[in-house]
Amino acid sequence: MIASYRGAIPLSVDGVTFCDMTDHALRLLRQDRRLAELAAFPFDFDLARAAHGHVEEVRLASGGPLETVAGDDTGGTYFICADGSVLYADSEGAAGIIGSSVDETLELVRSARLARLRTSVAGRRRGEDPGVRRGDRGRDP
Repeated sequence: MIASYRGAIPLSVDGVTFCDMTDHALRLLRQDRRLAELAAFPFDFDLARAAHGHVEEVRLASGGPLETVAGDDTGGTYFICADGSVLYADSEGAAGIIGSSVDETLELVRSARLARLRTSVAGRRRGEDPGVRRGDRGRDP
């Protein structure tokens, strides 16, 4: 049974309260549609994709509860664990804890996306094809 309160703070699943639902960034994203849209693009942390769930059932080895909080455009899903940490599961079946909180996870997602954008821009300036990784040049597909 899922019980939630207006504003999604706190969330309780089967008697377990998700303690980091008060993460500042997540609270802001849930309150401001424009910020949520910015998180979705270009940073690929899309709260709207949480409604779709994950392509397969995701369970913790401990049996602890997970709350789906966001998804990305590759079919990956972000989950909040009961201790507030964030688990990311990709569409290929790999999963792991990527942050101790939603705030930390969003910082990681933002930093990784900006690094990819910088690499892409630098490659274009050098005349490289952004769809080809440096080590793949000259190889047959």
